[in-house]
Formats: sequence, C-alpha cells, structure tokens
Amino acid sequence: MEQYCLDCHSGETQEGNLNLESLDFEYDQRKSLDKWILIHDKVHSGEMPPKKKQRPDAQELATFLKPLAATLKQADRERVEIAGRASIRRLNRFEFENSLRERLHAPWLLVADMLPEDGTAHLFNKVGERLDVSHVQITKFYEAAEYALRTALNTVAHKSNTQKFYAREEGHMKSALRWKPNIQTAATRASIPLLGTTPQPEIIRGNQPMTVGPSNPEVREQEAVGFVSGTYTATTKYDFTRVRIPIDGRYKIRMKTYTFLAGPNGASGGNDHGLTGGR
Repeated sequence: MEQYCLDCHSGETQEGNLNLESLDFEYDQRKSLDKWILIHDKVHSGEMPPKKKQRPDAQELATFLKPLAATLKQADRERVEIAGRASIRRLNRFEFENSLRERLHAPWLLVADMLPEDGTAHLFNKVGERLDVSHVQITKFYEAAEYALRTALNTVAHKSNTQKFYAREEGHMKSALRWKPNIQTAATRASIPLLGTTPQPEIIRGNQPMTVGPSNPEVREQEAVGFVSGTYTATTKYDFTRVRIPIDGRYKIRMKTYTFLAGPNGASGGNDHGLTGGR
C-alpha cells in the first residue's frame, strides 16, 4: 500500500475522500469494514491502482487480496451473527400509518402526510441507514399518534347513521335550470327537471315549485335533474353543499342515477323542445 496507494490517498491528497493513513483496522465497526470492502473490490476489479500509475504484478495482488478477503469475510460473518444481515430500523411514515390503522381498527386514518419525509437509498424508503430518528421525528410521531387516537375515539362516539340528500334541493343543481344566452351558448347545456323520465317545463317557467319536498315522499323520490350529453357539457356543478361531515373517516356514498333519451319534444315545452321552458 505504501508503494502503490499512499501517494494519492494520504495526507492532503485524499483522492476519492479516502485517507489510508488514518484508516483503522477495526473491522467490527461498520464504517471501517465498508471502506475496507470498497478497497478490496476496487483493487480486485483492476480499477485501482489506475492504469496510468505504477501497478502491482499478479503475485503482489494475490498476496494483498487473499488475506484481506479472508479477514473481511470473517468480520462480516461475525457482524451478521451479532446484528443480523439487515440493520435495525424504525417504521417509515406509511408503515406507521398502516400500523395505526390496524391497531385502532380504523382503516381510513390518514396520518402519513403529518410526518416528515423519509430518507431514501436506491429509491427505497425502507432502508434502515436512511431512516434517522431525531427529536423532530419523535415529536411528529407523537402528534400523529394523538391525532389518530382522538379520531378513532370520535368514531366510537358518533354512531353510524344514514342521511339522504336530494338533487332538486341543492342550490348548485337549481342554478342552471334556465338557459343563459351569454353563458351557456346552447340550450342543451341547461339542466332539465325530470319526474322519472318526464320533463317538467313548468318548473323552468316558474309556474311549479322545484320540489314537493317531504310532503309527498313518493313523488320526491322520482324527482331528478337531467343533463344532456352532447357537443357541450352542462354548465352545472354536481355539488351537494348541504352535506356536513362530522369527523374524519370513511363513508359509504350511494348515488341514484339513470339515463334517459332526450329528443324532439316540442309538445312538452315549446319550439325549443322544453329545454328553456318555451321561452
């Protein structure tokens, strides 16, 4: 090593950030072991010493590599027997989230984004050496765990119930009933009040209420808002603004929808097929 290596890897000339003069032989230390493995592999592959430099002959290489390889293998075996092949690591943020979901029987919990980004190695975020543990990390884990506990307890406190919302009672659904020449450009972009599959142009004209409401449950269930699928999309938001979510969680949502065929229908609404109430 003195003959072939120290000129480039000692003192102030530490090419590759490697100083062989200060490198110890403590193979039970991971950093030291990794550096000696790297040295062995570079020499064994012929990458070191460089071809433009003086190089050892085959006998010198064998004399250097054979005992070094045996020593490194023995050190690696001893390390594996003590610490195992993989390093001990903490959960990454997604594993922590999944663990909370399983422990609290709350598969809808979302806490991963509350935690700092995990370090990565070789594009993986499960490598122990890159999953550091700092006081910031621990604080955030506590905050996420507390949030998860509170949310899970709230779920128990708020018992499940079913709520029903009707399209004809939503403000955004009603706003596009009348054709707006400067906005919609085509009457087919207006929404259509339907009772089953029958259009109700009198509602558009303002001669009939938008909905019968709870006074007639049977008719209320048939009331709908139709949208024509054509060259232009309907200028309506499909928003249910009356919905109030009490707590974070997983909810089951069912939509009652059906299709209808919209064609020439002047008898129901006038010369514009009822889409604008005959106006």
